[in-house]
Amino acid sequence: MAVKIAGKVFDGNMVMEIYEKVLKFIVDKNYIKKLPLPWGTTDTRYIITNQTPPVHPSGREFFSPVKYHSYTLETHYARERAMQVLNELCQKLELPFEKIET
Repeated sequence: MAVKIAGKVFDGNMVMEIYEKVLKFIVDKNYIKKLPLPWGTTDTRYIITNQTPPVHPSGREFFSPVKYHSYTLETHYARERAMQVLNELCQKLELPFEKIET
């Protein structure tokens, strides 16, 4: 599994591996500052937050989070949905996104 975001390739065997690399990238490059936090693609689930503990709008904690600095990214997605979520995140951050077939 691999994606290209803003010209950089991120790969991994599991969704969690790619999401962790992407989180580090968007934090280290300060892209995260463009995002109103917590942020999600729906009203029922957040994708990324800086809240402690990380919780969805329902009050349920993130099921499978990765953390970097003060940010937490939910990784509990099926592979295809995970790629859709990354694409939506990149659109929000105004970053080019490309799914790479492996």
